[in-house]
Amino acid sequence: MIKYAINYLMLFNMPTKEEEESLEERANGCRIHQWAGGIRGVERFLEESCVPRKYWEAYHEMLIVRSQKSIVMDRDEEEDYIRETIRIYEEYRLESKFYLPLYIIVLELVGQWKRYKRSLI
Repeated sequence: MIKYAINYLMLFNMPTKEEEESLEERANGCRIHQWAGGIRGVERFLEESCVPRKYWEAYHEMLIVRSQKSIVMDRDEEEDYIRETIRIYEEYRLESKFYLPLYIIVLELVGQWKRYKRSLI
């Protein structure tokens, strides 16, 4: 019964479109975006990687979600990240043939970020 009440209250406390942070605001709080030089730095990387512009917003979302996880993810975090990635694919209506290529490009930038973080230790 308590779970039902909490879920009911959360339903009415969901942020409205006006209250939600913009992509740029969320990217500014993203560790990977900060390291890459902000949205413009990530977009330079996407341009160099020949990623079509229509996928850029989904890519930014994937990086934001990834930066919320540990640098080295445990199994639960990996599964959660995969679920979030699938949600992003569905939200942006990406064709399934682009799932793997886009994910590989995410892994490339995340790999560079992780190598940088390790070099600081």
